[in-house]
Amino acid sequence: MTAAPLSSSAQPIDIGLPEEQRLQIATRAAAIGIWDWDIQSGAVEWDDQMYRLFGVERAQVESPMQLWLDMLHPDDKDRTPAALQRTLDEGEE
Repeated sequence: MTAAPLSSSAQPIDIGLPEEQRLQIATRAAAIGIWDWDIQSGAVEWDDQMYRLFGVERAQVESPMQLWLDMLHPDDKDRTPAALQRTLDEGEE
């Protein structure tokens, strides 16, 4: 990570943290998680922060996607999977 003083002529300062460590610090501070979804295989991978946000241990979760669907607000349970499928089918944004 680099930081630069407010002066536009100043050189960036290297604080020496690896990129992965900086990302972990940022996601914890922002209380967000990171996930990947391989649409072709259906595989979903969550980082540790996602499991913390959902209040579960990694070993307790067989399918992160199913857990996410199960945790949707009742008003969103029908329309969210349908919108997701429509997006996949039609390429909508």
